[in-house]
This record gives sequence, structure tokens and C-alpha cells, in this order.
Amino acid sequence: LVDEQARRGRPFTNMKDFAEVVLQSRAAIDGFEEVHTVNGRDHPARLTLQALRLFMNQELEELRAGMEGAFKLLVPGGRSVVCVFKRKENDVV
Repeated sequence: LVDEQARRGRPFTNMKDFAEVVLQSRAAIDGFEEVHTVNGRDHPARLTLQALRLFMNQELEELRAGMEGAFKLLVPGGRSVVCVFKRKENDVV
């Protein structure tokens, strides 16, 4: 990614360009063609972008802090519901 930014002479300014570079890199490694989905699965850049977003936004730390704050507000015997959609979030909960 750093090499690609250097080659372009500018940083990435949108997710589409970034995803395209990830797609090309994955295609070179995994040998699939450049299509929006691969064998009916999501875009190959999806997991890379999710991982970067998760890290940059400190989403798991925010989830932990939010749960701690909510639990402090509960009265004895109170209940809280946390709905998660990803395995890493589930590990925190």
C-alpha cells in the first residue's frame, strides 16, 4: 500500500481507490480475476478494510468502554442487551 501511494505520488483519497489496490494485490496472490464478488463471495478488500476500520476507530475498545459504562448504570438485578455481528465483537461481549 505504501509502495502504491509512492507510485501514484499522492495518498489515497477515497475507499474505492484503496479497495482497488487491495483487490489487485489479492488477485496477484490468490489468482482470481478482478470482479466485485469472487465465486459469489464479498469483495476481497472487505475484510482488509474492516480490519483497518476496526483498528483505526478502536471499535473493540469503544465496545468495552460502552459496556462498562452501561453496567455501572444498571440497578441491581437490571438487564442489558448487547447485539453483536462479528466474532471479535462477540469475544469482547
